[in-house]
Amino acid sequence: MMLLSFAALGAICSFVYSAVTFLEKLISLRIVSFVLDVIIMLSFAVAFFCFVIGFGENGFRFYHFFIAALGFFAYQMTVHRFFRNLENKIANKLSIKRKSFTKRLKKF
Repeated sequence: MMLLSFAALGAICSFVYSAVTFLEKLISLRIVSFVLDVIIMLSFAVAFFCFVIGFGENGFRFYHFFIAALGFFAYQMTVHRFFRNLENKIANKLSIKRKSFTKRLKKF
């Protein structure tokens, strides 16, 4: 049960990471990207620490980290690959619409 929980934590972190990278593609400002990356990595660290405290029997073990990393990469290699092309198409269309909207605002 504990190993499955850490694998699920890794998969959930991977999903959140994919959602944030999609948001970064839409915004495309370096400072916003940096701030989002810092916030998300700190939140992943806190979540991992809470899981270690809650599920770890004798404290931190390296296999906790490896199982969570395995869950992260399993999600990236399966589900994220399946939806990556759709995500890129949506991001490109939305960025084109955003650019045309800003051009119209500049003319106004």
